[in-house]
Parts: sequence; C-alpha cells; structure tokens
Amino acid sequence: MQTEHYKNSRYIVAGVLTTISSIYPTFLAGALGNTLKTDLGIGDQYFGILTGCFFIGAMTGSVFLSKFVETFGARKSILLGLSITIVVNLFLASIARSGLAFIFALSIAGLANATNQPAVNKLFSKSISKEKLGFAMSAKQSGMPAGAMLGGLAVPAFALTIGWQWAYVAAGCIATIAWINIYFLQDSSESIASKNPPGKMSSKKSYLVLAAVGGAMASTGSGTLTSWLTSSAEDTGISPKSAGLLLSLSAFVGICVRLSSGWAADKYPNLRPLRVAGLLLFLGGIGTVLLGPRISGIHIVAGVVAIGLGWSWPALFNIGVVKANIEAASAATGITQTGVYFGVFFGPTLMGFLVENYSYQIGWLTIGLIMICGAFVMNYAGNKIATV
Repeated sequence: MQTEHYKNSRYIVAGVLTTISSIYPTFLAGALGNTLKTDLGIGDQYFGILTGCFFIGAMTGSVFLSKFVETFGARKSILLGLSITIVVNLFLASIARSGLAFIFALSIAGLANATNQPAVNKLFSKSISKEKLGFAMSAKQSGMPAGAMLGGLAVPAFALTIGWQWAYVAAGCIATIAWINIYFLQDSSESIASKNPPGKMSSKKSYLVLAAVGGAMASTGSGTLTSWLTSSAEDTGISPKSAGLLLSLSAFVGICVRLSSGWAADKYPNLRPLRVAGLLLFLGGIGTVLLGPRISGIHIVAGVVAIGLGWSWPALFNIGVVKANIEAASAATGITQTGVYFGVFFGPTLMGFLVENYSYQIGWLTIGLIMICGAFVMNYAGNKIATV
C-alpha cells in the first residue's frame, strides 16, 4: 500500500509540475498585463490577441497532437513538449521585446501545451490506480491556477523589482525541474503503444463535441479572468502589487476547490463530474458579472468568487471525460480540449475589444453571461457522457 501511494505521489507531482510549466508562459503574460503593454508599446486589444495566441496554438494542434501522444507514448511526448517550453521561456526572457515576438513565442508554447495536457492525462490513466484517479486529475488541473498564482506573485517579486524578464527565467527553471521528474518515471503506455493500436473511445463523438462546446463557453471566462483580472483591478484603483496578490489569492481558492472536487469524485463514484462542473461555472459566472462595478471592495470579493469557483470546473470536466474513456484518454480529451482552447483564445480577445471600445463593465457582463450559458450546456453534456 505504501509503495502504491509513493508511486501515485511521484506521478502526481510530475504531472502538476508539467501542467504548471506548460500553462505558465501565457498566465505570466496576463499577470504582467500593464507592465508588458507599456514595455512592448501595445494597446488593450492587441494585448488580448497576444495572450490569446497561446490558445490558438494549442487549439490548432489539439486533436492531431493528442493522437500523436496515443502512438508515441505519454512520457516521451511530455519530454518533447517540456523541451519546447523551456526554449520558449528563455526566448521570452532574453530576446522577445515586441508584441509580434510574444505572439510567435506564445503560439509555439501553446503547441507544446497541446502535447503535454493530453499526454499527462494518458500517463495518469495508465499509471495511477483507479481509486485515486479523480484526485490525481484534480491535482493535475490545479497546476493551472497554480500557474496563475505564481504569475500573480511574479508581479511584486520580479516586475516591480528586477524586471519581468527574470520571471520567464524562473519559468524556464520550473519547466526544467518538471522535465527531470518526468524523465525518471516509467510509462507502460510506451510499450503498449508500439505493439497495439490506440484504444477506442467509449463516449459518442457527438457527446464529446457537445462537452467541447460547453468547455469553450466556460473557458471564455477562464481565459479572460486570468488575463484581465489584474488590469481590471488596477483600473478600480487597486495597486499593482495588490492586484497581483488578488490573482494569487483567487487562484489559491481555486486550487482548494479543485482538489476537494477530485477527492469527492473518488469518494462518490456515482457523482456526475460534468454536472457539478456546470454548477461551479454558474456561480463563477455570477462573480464575473459582479466584477463590472468599478468599486475596489466589490472587485476583490467578486474576483475571488469568479476565479475560485468559475475556474474550478476543468478538474471535474477532465475527470468525467477521462473516466468515461479510460482506454483512449488522450484522444477523448483532445476533442474536448479543442473547445477549451478556442474559448481561452476568444475570451481575452473579446475582452480586449470590449474594454478598448466600450468599458470594463460591458466586458465583464458579456463574459459572465457567456459563462452562465456554458454552465447549462455543460450540465446537459454531463447527462450524456456516462462515467465508468
């Protein structure tokens, strides 16, 4: 039992580090919002496109790269993806000094992320005991708010002291640690993949596409919140340091909710993960709407609710899809993640347009309503996708 627990822990730690490293380049850009806009000489709308291009890269490669993972093996795919991530971080730290350079680098990082995310799902589905898979998936998904939390902390730690470039040096170091952890793991799917064809998905493809639509609407909110919360907070009069800490606090709450939801998914096997994810998204949508008023006190509370609850759905979302398609976890999540990546690109871009041409109030109202609608779609998809 102790040996099995140790094995599970090693895989979970490696998966979390991989997820943080993969997503960190764009979350860091979002947290550094006003600093980057000033240094790169770009406006709000351009900044929205810049942060969104990470997810365009991820969306473009999602389905193809998830199939690549199924045949190439999870561990080797992650090592490749993390190698690209390390190079991107060093490029951003030392060379990128224009908006165009950031767009290029973040797009490449998005492709690496599209490799790493389904690869970790595949690695977990084949290497972690079924009884702990829900917690493992939620821990892995907690790597995303952990990346946002670190991005928020990077504002007072780097941007306001020695320069934002050093935040990307630190990101490269985290990715290197993740690479080393993955390198020393064993992956049974590598030998299986070389001898047998990829496993078959249990869920109907139409149901997975429906879940992808719900994920797109949900991630429209997630991408916008992580990219725009600090800039919006500063617009209400909150200091840059406090705005960064607000993002970190909100992300920390989100981590706690994700881990709790994963524990619940293991303890209550009959739980329909996507339906619970829809409920969390609905509450987060309400919090997002409440970000509209330019009142700092309301903004702080609403920010914690919007991210803490409204960005907690991915853990249950992926648990539901993986458990229903345990033999083809990478291929199934490749379909659903396509919708997620589209939403995370669309959201920041739409928000940039609305802020530059209208106001933060209109922007947050629009994003919040999209999240609420997505909650109903996700709930419906949860009724269609059976869990094993």
